[in-house]
Amino acid sequence: MIECGQELPDAWKHPVNPARELEWVWNAFMELTTCRSIAFSLGPIPFLAIKEYALLFNITGLRFDLFNKLIRAMDRVFLDKANKDSKREG
Repeated sequence: MIECGQELPDAWKHPVNPARELEWVWNAFMELTTCRSIAFSLGPIPFLAIKEYALLFNITGLRFDLFNKLIRAMDRVFLDKANKDSKREG
């Protein structure tokens, strides 16, 4: 989680306009991204956070499988961009 007063990573500074039918997944990703660990570098969104979110919103079965794959794919892109940005700065 980003501490109060810390600057946002560059990957968070550029808003995206998702397709309307996937807006709920984007909103979930934006919420779940706050669950990642931030130590020496950004970590991935924990599976348990994705599972808990899905349980809260009754995302089950095949819909959960798709949801998990979408969140994981979005997270890989996010982490790749964040890591490239941090290498440029470091």
